[in-house]
Amino acid sequence: AVIMLFCTSTSLALVSVAVLPPIVICARVVGGRMRERHQRVQELHASATSLAEQALTCIRTVHQFVAESWESQQYNRAINQAHGEALKNMKHEALFMTVMQLVINLALLCVLGFGGMLVKQKILSAGDLASFVMYSLLMGANVGGISIEYV
Repeated sequence: AVIMLFCTSTSLALVSVAVLPPIVICARVVGGRMRERHQRVQELHASATSLAEQALTCIRTVHQFVAESWESQQYNRAINQAHGEALKNMKHEALFMTVMQLVINLALLCVLGFGGMLVKQKILSAGDLASFVMYSLLMGANVGGISIEYV
């Protein structure tokens, strides 16, 4: 798609491609942080599972000390903490994906605005602008796929 952009209009392609590095860098940075948060949730789930496993393995001891409710409360607390952390992660991920889509759409609008000026100045034909927009959408979809990959 990038080659086709440059074949259609070099100046418009430079504007379009100049937007990509900040988007990709942002996707990598935020995606790395989100991956760490997902690992934290997995650790919290592992901890909760470990608590349940310990209680069930030593069920006789738990019965002897009449600690069923205490063990249940501990497990409940651990699961609720993991669930709360997972909900926060999903909210951050949804916000990240929304912002990425917004940035990609704004980049497309910038390309359309600059391309419209080129059409008005008769440097570029309307058909070339339409094909350029199609190539930009293809490239934007790929960048969107990259941002999902880093999450």
